[in-house]
Amino acid sequence: MNSTLIPPEFIETEEADGRERILRAAYTLFVAAGYQSVSMQHIADEAGVQKATLYHHFRSKDELFAAIVRAVNAQVQREVEAVIALGGSAAEQLTRIACQSFARSRSDVSRMMTDVHENLGPDLRKQLLKEKTFPWELLEEIVRTAMRDGELPEMDVDLVISMYTGLIWGQLWMAKIGRTDRTFDGDLARTLVETLFAGLRANARCSEFRVPGSA
Repeated sequence: MNSTLIPPEFIETEEADGRERILRAAYTLFVAAGYQSVSMQHIADEAGVQKATLYHHFRSKDELFAAIVRAVNAQVQREVEAVIALGGSAAEQLTRIACQSFARSRSDVSRMMTDVHENLGPDLRKQLLKEKTFPWELLEEIVRTAMRDGELPEMDVDLVISMYTGLIWGQLWMAKIGRTDRTFDGDLARTLVETLFAGLRANARCSEFRVPGSA
């Protein structure tokens, strides 16, 4: 398991209290076996607590699983904030974030995120999706700064972000269904970002010379 993708509260510590021990144990079991294969009794045994203690902290397996998902999402947020703190151009920042997404897709965390969609009830799933499942506002900050500095033309920010994430997740999906065996590394991330930026700039130039009223 890649420890760089594990939220800090799930890393072994001598000072961990009951709730932290439960979260750490549940995280380990969920990423190893999947949501369906893990019971509350399994988690209690792994954490070394009574089942009653488990239910004192979490009313159900869904609630416990959701707490873990929120912690993982918070970790993703911290990772993207760290990328922004490093500075550099928007293209460089988005390339590093794409590399993070590639690394996350190869980690056990990706299985847990699949379980969100396949096993949680619609209300809880919708609630989680409304929360910070991905740091969109940080991507918006990067894109708006790029437009302000002239690195990208002025256009719909949400459109740029949807195109960016679509390029990344499209490649991951192609790998998942066995349509590609390419290496998901910095070179691929850079190619995707450079292609996106070149296309946006070319579109802006074409728009400048388009005849008003033409299709």
